[in-house]
Amino acid sequence: MAGHNVDRGALQETYARIADEIGVEAMMKVYDLCKGEQISFPLHVYGREKVIIAVKRDYNGHNLRFLADYYGYSRRWIREILRSNNLLKSNDKFE
Repeated sequence: MAGHNVDRGALQETYARIADEIGVEAMMKVYDLCKGEQISFPLHVYGREKVIIAVKRDYNGHNLRFLADYYGYSRRWIREILRSNNLLKSNDKFE
């Protein structure tokens, strides 16, 4: 596949789907980076420990829902982070 002259019709289904979403050049970068590997992507884009740090840093007493939606974690989990760090404000308790 030198020069990335790709026959799209002959691509494996997985690579065809990736090429359809992000383009052939980006698909080839993924191929070059990961070929031969079995990859499983985590459910969450953001890691739990880093989200805990960010939530503790960014919580302002009114944005529990925003933080949960932004980081892709449940409001319940974010609330527990805040509660366990004594950061939960009364006006966000029932959000």
